[in-house]
Amino acid sequence: MKNKIPRATLVIWGIIVAIVIVMATVCIVLILQGKWGIDGNDSSDYIEIKEENIQQDISVIHLNWVSGDVQVKKSSNNQIRIVQKGSQDYPQEQLFSTKIDGDTLYIEDTRGYGINMFGFQKQENTDLVLYLPEKEYQQLNGNFVSANVTVDTCNTDHLYLKTISGTIFVEKGKCDSIELNTTSGDISVNHIKTDESLKMVSVSGAVIATESKVENDTYAYSASGNININDLHTKNMKCETISSSIQTEGIFDNVTFSTTYGLVECTANEPLNQLTVTTVSGDFHGMIPKENGFTATYHTVSGTFESEFETIQDNHMFIYGDKNGMFEFNTSSGSVTLSALPL
Repeated sequence: MKNKIPRATLVIWGIIVAIVIVMATVCIVLILQGKWGIDGNDSSDYIEIKEENIQQDISVIHLNWVSGDVQVKKSSNNQIRIVQKGSQDYPQEQLFSTKIDGDTLYIEDTRGYGINMFGFQKQENTDLVLYLPEKEYQQLNGNFVSANVTVDTCNTDHLYLKTISGTIFVEKGKCDSIELNTTSGDISVNHIKTDESLKMVSVSGAVIATESKVENDTYAYSASGNININDLHTKNMKCETISSSIQTEGIFDNVTFSTTYGLVECTANEPLNQLTVTTVSGDFHGMIPKENGFTATYHTVSGTFESEFETIQDNHMFIYGDKNGMFEFNTSSGSVTLSALPL
């Protein structure tokens, strides 16, 4: 005989479900009305509402900001200058704060995150401009909620920027390592030189890198955004996506691509040492120098292998020239096409 669920338990669960439904409805309504969290102000009406100059010698900078536009620019003197912009009636209690601990500078957004224990708290957007003297820093770390971040110039050992829904744009700079993370925004890197690595991760935004040199490792990931890399010089490059396309061009030694059903295109301006491509149904189009000899292993269920090169086939293996380049293709139904780079 089956045990019956006590009536009191059913009533309690019914109340819990009702509360969840009501809270979800309130959240949706408030979001649609623009009353939850961040208010979208017109930045064209912004004025400077706070400025602070830092004269101490700073090597490490930690920046936490909720929303708005955040810019990092070159300072006109040897001082760090912090400028906050907002509406004329911006709350004074929500102006940024700073703290210095040794050679470390902390810049904090005092607005909080839009929710308190009694309900929802409407906030205004506000922008921040950080002017940095031309010197080498150890670290520049930035954590944001929905801010759009632009770094016009940067000279630091380590650059780390993370935002939830904003875009990240890095233009010009020399770093040892760069790590950029966003959930729903785009990432763009231009004219960057790193001595170690470049890591770019976006869940749904595009990932773009152009005219840059990365000494060792480059990693690009986007679940549903396109990856576009042009004129990049790096030793090791790895690109991953689930449903979008990957397009790369530059000078690489070792390359790894992974996608479910997106198109992968790679133009190698110099011979490749190693190439690994893994797809479910996505096609691969590769263009390599004519002198790039290779041994290509192709594992597939129903795909096809096409090559402009005069290859010798041995079961799943295709051999061309000096056989030095080690290529591996793994796909269920994707096709592989290899072409010679125009002279």
